[in-house]
Amino acid sequence: NISYILTSTYLGLEETGIFTICAFIGIIIELPKRAANQIIGPLISEHFKADNTLEVENIYQKASINLGIISLLLGIGIFTNIQDLFLFIPKGDQIQAGLYVVLFIGLSKVIAMLFGPNGELLIYSNQKQFMIISLMVSTVILVGLNMLLIPMYGINGAAIATLTMVT
Repeated sequence: NISYILTSTYLGLEETGIFTICAFIGIIIELPKRAANQIIGPLISEHFKADNTLEVENIYQKASINLGIISLLLGIGIFTNIQDLFLFIPKGDQIQAGLYVVLFIGLSKVIAMLFGPNGELLIYSNQKQFMIISLMVSTVILVGLNMLLIPMYGINGAAIATLTMVT
């Protein structure tokens, strides 16, 4: 959401609309992870309570592999058909200016899914403080990158900032 706010601040509402639509197209790649995390979270929590780290590692590895395969397939499907998708969207010729936004945001989601359920692992472990600190540091860096890259590269700068700060 930081990228949306700073995009509207620096570029205006029209560019923010293009960025938002294209970012949502890229975020589609992450939907399977959200569903899988609802299953993985309780399993990881249960095994952490039982101090069964081998099973946590096993779940993490299987989730990473499966989510990685799914994200790559979704990413390839979106990236190879994005031009056709823009034809279906009203004012798609204007929204097509966000082509690289879809690419960068989608790529960030593919990378995040390849690394598996990191957030769930940290939330249910005894490393919650590390997660909070890393989120705060990431937020500060993301704001700085957006403030630097949006004036230079427009909506693509906001997408590059998001790609840089893959979470």
